[in-house]
Amino acid sequence: MNILKKIRAKQADLFAPPVAIAFLGDSVTQGCFEVYLTSEGAVQTVFEPESGYAADVRKLFALLYPGVPVQFINAGISGDNAPSGLQRLERDVLAYHPDLTVVCFGLNDACRGDETQEEYASALDGIFTKLKEAGSEIIFMTPNMMNTRLSEKLTVPEIRAVAEPYIRARAIRHLEKGRVVIFGCGIGCPFFSTDTAAVLRAAEIEADIILLAKNIDGVYDSDPAKNASAVKFDSITYDEVLKRHLAVMDSTATSLSMDNHIPVLVFALKDPQNIIRALRGEKIGTIVKEA
Repeated sequence: MNILKKIRAKQADLFAPPVAIAFLGDSVTQGCFEVYLTSEGAVQTVFEPESGYAADVRKLFALLYPGVPVQFINAGISGDNAPSGLQRLERDVLAYHPDLTVVCFGLNDACRGDETQEEYASALDGIFTKLKEAGSEIIFMTPNMMNTRLSEKLTVPEIRAVAEPYIRARAIRHLEKGRVVIFGCGIGCPFFSTDTAAVLRAAEIEADIILLAKNIDGVYDSDPAKNASAVKFDSITYDEVLKRHLAVMDSTATSLSMDNHIPVLVFALKDPQNIIRALRGEKIGTIVKEA
């Protein structure tokens, strides 16, 4: 995406053009994740802006691009819908000249009934058209994709049985007790691949190494499926991977591994015994590490 190029340019030169990311949507965008009935029968709405989607992206950008000034505009309004979003687009979003706009409408539009769905689709088309004309890249997400945690208000056993919300200290405590911790569902943010999500969690729990099972048995100097003379590396540095643009992980994940000094062992997924071999310290695959 062009915005990533712009961010990297800003990282190299703080006098480069400014970078802005806007979020246009309803309650989920604003930071309202819970609406529930109290014991008295009243409706309670809980707003947690710093747990909201825009805040999460801001924190991740601070981690991945420290020192790079990025303006975040949260134009989420609880109870809003796509037609209303189109009406306020100029004032709440375009006025800030965003390089990227994350649009999230759907829940309130669906609640309005089937007869309004054509209006919903038309409003989204209008939003996308105006954003493109203004030069903004677009990511469209549904509200469910933005919900990345379970509320403590959820008490139904069948729901809570799926997973517990991610809390770094709690995850580390599980590991200290010798338990296996499975991180699921990625991190629910644009720009961040599953590789980057894995490295982020590895950094948070201070992992010693990342075991990266792929459909290839290591890192090669070119694609072995296309080049029969491709040479496999037993070990290679992060810098060399980035310099050669080798398809180990995406560049963001590789850089994050390098910055946090976490080696990455790449090996073939098709042989299930490879994980055991890796844990035993046997020589398999390719190790990506510092020089």
